[in-house]
Amino acid sequence: MVLRMPKIVDHDQYRKELLSQCLSAIAEKGYTAITMRQIAQELEVSTGTLYHYFPSKESLFEQLVEHITDQDTSEAVLTELSNLPTLSERVSAIFHLVANDEQYFIYQTLMLIDFGRQRSRDQINQHQTLQRVGNATRKQSCGSWALKIRCSLCC
Repeated sequence: MVLRMPKIVDHDQYRKELLSQCLSAIAEKGYTAITMRQIAQELEVSTGTLYHYFPSKESLFEQLVEHITDQDTSEAVLTELSNLPTLSERVSAIFHLVANDEQYFIYQTLMLIDFGRQRSRDQINQHQTLQRVGNATRKQSCGSWALKIRCSLCC
């Protein structure tokens, strides 16, 4: 008889992997239209697994917004932009960043627009996660033109 050791899972890392994979599904089908079951099918996980990490679609959305904001405002991105000596070079780097990952930014935009279409301006402005992410992004950007542009578009 062979004894098997339990599978060791880094839950935080797995949650981040799920978040990274679900952006495209939500963007393509729309936040309003997609169900947790459809998201689970797209991710090839059980609905129970998805609900283990995200108790609701709203929770998944909030964590996804925080996740993509963390990616977009990473120390590496901010350092790279702040080390460029001229505004022209920073703007060029921003356009290069967007061009290299165009689909990612399109998916972000589609998801945020669809989420916002179902809410009033007051609901969006009072949404705690969007407020928290917007405030954190503003504090972290400290002169980063890419982040200021992003904040003006979605926050």
